[in-house]
Amino acid sequence: MVLWEQQPVERLRDTLRAQVSPSLNVSEKRTQYWFDEDSAAYCEIDVQARQGSGDSPFVVVVIAETVGPKIEFMVRAWHRYAPEVWNVGVEQSTVTRMLRDGTRDVQGLGSILVSPLLPGVAVAVERLFSTTDSPG
Repeated sequence: MVLWEQQPVERLRDTLRAQVSPSLNVSEKRTQYWFDEDSAAYCEIDVQARQGSGDSPFVVVVIAETVGPKIEFMVRAWHRYAPEVWNVGVEQSTVTRMLRDGTRDVQGLGSILVSPLLPGVAVAVERLFSTTDSPG
């Protein structure tokens, strides 16, 4: 059984799996990554290049946090490895794209979430937070 707070993340995972190009892989579950003996970070979803990705295979990582110092720390940590971090704001019904250059793109209900790093992917934010069980 998926908890209400996890439903938007799982719907996003299903949508990404259905829409990303075959050259990318969408994680099946929340994962913690150890980058070296002193640093680790978790993410709800990661989208990685399957091969030939250069320094880091991560394209986009998704976290689900509230605002505050913890999210800022996590975003800074992940930006070492992924050019985009998406934060699913369950309480706010938003998804925020956070780029390495500091740009923040907040998408709410009625918006379509897109990224140049994921061509062909268009996520209807409202469907992530819908009270029905259909992903999309």
